Amino acid sequence: MTKHLIVDASALRDLRRLRLFYPLSRMGYTLHTTTPALTTAGVTTGFITNVTGDSGTFIIEEITETELSGLIAYRVQHPGITLSDCSVLLKSGNYGYTILTSDPAVVSIASLNNIAVLNYVGLFQIMVHNKLLSIAEATEKYLELTTRVNILADTDPPDAQHIRFHSNGINCKTAG
Repeated sequence: MTKHLIVDASALRDLRRLRLFYPLSRMGYTLHTTTPALTTAGVTTGFITNVTGDSGTFIIEEITETELSGLIAYRVQHPGITLSDCSVLLKSGNYGYTILTSDPAVVSIASLNNIAVLNYVGLFQIMVHNKLLSIAEATEKYLELTTRVNILADTDPPDAQHIRFHSNGINCKTAG
């Protein structure tokens, strides 16, 4: 079964600054984002292609005419979020994608709509588990993220308990 992960604008921006697109593309997910998220994050399709190459699938999704009414409905229901966030929530709700985000508003709305969320601690756990980053590299990147790149990102510190793995795997469905 293919796992799908849709990346919101804040995560696109953070991952670019942390230089983590390459390991992201090696995690075993089919990756998605939306054109509004790319525009908001200031990331180009050329950048994604150059960094990820043919190593993994990264699909950039347009908002279709039939989805436009759903996008507008999300915006009306949740005026505090951007159209970019609405596009990611809409696609994840329609297709069952997990959202990669640290945006508390997106996490809250996703939770209300039973949409799975992967936060940065979970992301780093998967990268360590898949041997894409060492524990030291993951901790260093997380500290860089929370002290220089996006100080409002996840609130949980990346101590050894967050990076440690259990034989039964990682539960990435919970937000937070």
